[in-house]
Amino acid sequence: MCYITTGGFDTHANQTGVQNALLGTVSNALLAFYDDLAVHGVADQVTTLAWSEFGRRVKENGSRGTDHGTAGPMFIVGGGVRGGLHGEQ
Repeated sequence: MCYITTGGFDTHANQTGVQNALLGTVSNALLAFYDDLAVHGVADQVTTLAWSEFGRRVKENGSRGTDHGTAGPMFIVGGGVRGGLHGEQ
């Protein structure tokens, strides 16, 4: 097991553009990682979990961002993962 971190997601204002760019960076990194795993024939042996250390409020604030709250998505990627949305809102 290993983990990496990235910062910059504490977006209280003008969240949409910043959030899109940050999530694009994470998406591209995960794609590169899994492409490399596939080249080595081990992609089905690895599961990756992406999460945030704190939640956000769902409702946008007056600054076009979101404040700290309890909503916190997790993304799980891997050959053995059953896709879809799981859990209650």
